[in-house]
Amino acid sequence: MLNTKTYDWNVYPIGYNDMNFVTKWGGYGSVNGYFNNPRDIAIDINGNIYIVDSSNNRIQKFDSDGNFITKWGSYGSGNGQFNSPFGITIDSNDNIYITDKGDFRIQKFDSSGNYITEWGSYGTGEGEFDNPTGIACDSDDNVYVGEFDNYRVQKFGGTSGGGPNNPPVASEDAFGCDTGEDISIPAPGVLANDSEPKRPWTSCGNLLSEAVRYTYQ
Repeated sequence: MLNTKTYDWNVYPIGYNDMNFVTKWGGYGSVNGYFNNPRDIAIDINGNIYIVDSSNNRIQKFDSDGNFITKWGSYGSGNGQFNSPFGITIDSNDNIYITDKGDFRIQKFDSSGNYITEWGSYGTGEGEFDNPTGIACDSDDNVYVGEFDNYRVQKFGGTSGGGPNNPPVASEDAFGCDTGEDISIPAPGVLANDSEPKRPWTSCGNLLSEAVRYTYQ
């Protein structure tokens, strides 16, 4: 288990069984092995650790002991550049996917940081994003992207792990199940016991009505 502490700038590996402190590395800065708002962590099949160093607009790669291996990225919108990268996931082939939040896209790299492809742009349509943050891969290398300001999850399919040639899988049925009993959940930022309007969802997670923006409380 790994924990990024945004304001501490360190990475703390924690033993899984007893949760005892093992070691740490990092500090505030932009040199190799230092961080400015580390946001997310992923581990490949060889135990190498990838950290989204958000405010430095880069990804850093370490071995399991915290020794620096490589890094890639800089501020911008070109291939391999970032604007506040946020989330990271790794597929079964050790390809790496990054939510490039400020550029409204997903970028895909190999395990050495070489750019492979990207998809997305600003908007509300299929394959478009508004502040993509969370990202995950399943066992079939489908890619799931959570969008903070579109209030949804999009699924990008295929063994190639998504991308321009693998558009979202049925955005209205992105969770791959039949609609069931309708349920309601609070609007974002509203506690469940508040008397604020609720947004109707099906039991499969599909939004029944157009998303409405609410002011966070």
